[in-house]
Amino acid sequence: MKVFFHDKNWPKEDQVRWYNNWTGFDNDLRTENIDLHIGSLIDYSKFRKDKINVSYNGEWPNELFSGKISGQNVHRINEIENKFDYILNFDKTSAQARGHIYAPYGYNYKNVLNSVNWDDIDEVEKDIDVFMIGNSKLSKVWEEEPDAIHYFYDSIKNFNHVFCNNQNKNAPGKAWVESMDLCARSKISVVWVDFFHATQKNRKYANDNYSWMEFKDAVIKKEGEKIISKPTIPQMKGRVYYGAFCKSLLLCYKGPWANQPAPKNSPILDYLEPEVDFIYFDDCDDLETKIKQILSDYKNPKYKKMVDSAHDKMKNNFNLSNLYENYIVPLAEKGKKK
Repeated sequence: MKVFFHDKNWPKEDQVRWYNNWTGFDNDLRTENIDLHIGSLIDYSKFRKDKINVSYNGEWPNELFSGKISGQNVHRINEIENKFDYILNFDKTSAQARGHIYAPYGYNYKNVLNSVNWDDIDEVEKDIDVFMIGNSKLSKVWEEEPDAIHYFYDSIKNFNHVFCNNQNKNAPGKAWVESMDLCARSKISVVWVDFFHATQKNRKYANDNYSWMEFKDAVIKKEGEKIISKPTIPQMKGRVYYGAFCKSLLLCYKGPWANQPAPKNSPILDYLEPEVDFIYFDDCDDLETKIKQILSDYKNPKYKKMVDSAHDKMKNNFNLSNLYENYIVPLAEKGKKK
């Protein structure tokens, strides 16, 4: 199999785009006729029509509607759908609606950490209480209100915390591998599996063009009688993997999708089990309450059991080899479609 990497602005160590992890499959004769293209900005000068062409992209379903101009990326998606034999998609809803193949994330977990040795992961000192990674300008930019991540940050900022915020040039963890080391040093990782950043224009475009796409209001914070909510759709996030691999206890925003049937279920439930592998929080008040509860009783063996369980499930069930064997090798047997 030959792999082509597109979207060159992504850091080479980024696990969502898998820039460093595919060389082990180069000489596998089973997939010698497969060309795997990673990213959405395809350089078609590298496209070989005689090969089984497989597309994998890390931005579903928001690629269909997001952008300063709503739907500005759709022409690229249409071209990929017209030219590629197969599209692997980690988002169940858009995969089903668009005729793609649902394939969960698969990571080469050994490449996640930088200075921490995996053999010593249990010995890493947990000197940080709360870790969070995300993107927020921490200002009123989301339709004249702070975004959901801003509110989550307000809930953790009074704890011993680290927020790796790509929107802040002075934030820690600007290098991706550095942020993973910080995660490994953290007792708790605050995560979510929702796409929060759809503007009103984005949502209107989505509703007008995709009957299968649904937004639900997610309650983020309650201020007296005022309820602050954000419209959301389910989207699996790499930060869930980070916390699990780094053995940081996952505290996941529950949101409106947790009790929905597939394919519109909360994506974390396709990987992990609540109260076995992670803990839900309902809103910002509950986030602060849960953090206090965990920190006050952190030595309780039930938390160690949770982080071990999440770590083992991700490492054993959703590593890169599983993705390759279960979702790519079978495409070589199916052959070309176009």
